[in-house]
Amino acid sequence: MWPDGRHNKSPSRAVDLAPYPIDFQDIKRFEILGWFVKGLAKGLGIKVIWGGDWANFRDWGHFELVD
Repeated sequence: MWPDGRHNKSPSRAVDLAPYPIDFQDIKRFEILGWFVKGLAKGLGIKVIWGGDWANFRDWGHFELVD
């Protein structure tokens, strides 16, 4: 939430992504995107958190850098 969210830092620590064309009901495409981004980040040695892994609230397009 503004102004404390990770999206609201400079530089930003979080980003929201969506597979194109965007269909927010197509969770499978968001899962594929999440797995891809996490795998790419791991290969580059970058630690990320994906909102699709959250238990209480799944934010399928959310990615953030781990401090």
